Amino acid sequence: MTTHLAVLHREYLDSIIAGRKTIEMRLTRTRRAPYGRIRSGDTIYFKQSSGPIRAVARSGKIVTLTDLTPTCIKRLREKHNAKITGSDATWAKKQQARYGTLIWLRDIRETSDGPVVPPLYGAAWVCDPHRRAVNAKQ
Repeated sequence: MTTHLAVLHREYLDSIIAGRKTIEMRLTRTRRAPYGRIRSGDTIYFKQSSGPIRAVARSGKIVTLTDLTPTCIKRLREKHNAKITGSDATWAKKQQARYGTLIWLRDIRETSDGPVVPPLYGAAWVCDPHRRAVNAKQ
């Protein structure tokens, strides 16, 4: 099992903690984490952008998407947005994405504990953040 650190804006973290957001979606133009790096049962810590760790969950079902088109993204929104809770602006910004990962969240709980990591410099997802913290100290 791998540990992950996901960085989210406050409104999405609030929705995860409240139980409204039960699917985490990452859409990108290039293959980047968590694409191909997350498995069912992994632990995900959720850190607020420019803030603290606020929640932890386990990954459930994982769907990896390749060769996305604007039409595919529109269908994703229609099918899953009730559990993704993406805003109009978020979906508009992701229209040119080619790769995606959908992660069903389970066992969600609030926490302030989690991995201590060095500055992420804009990274929105870190696989194995404990290892990253150790490497930063060397």
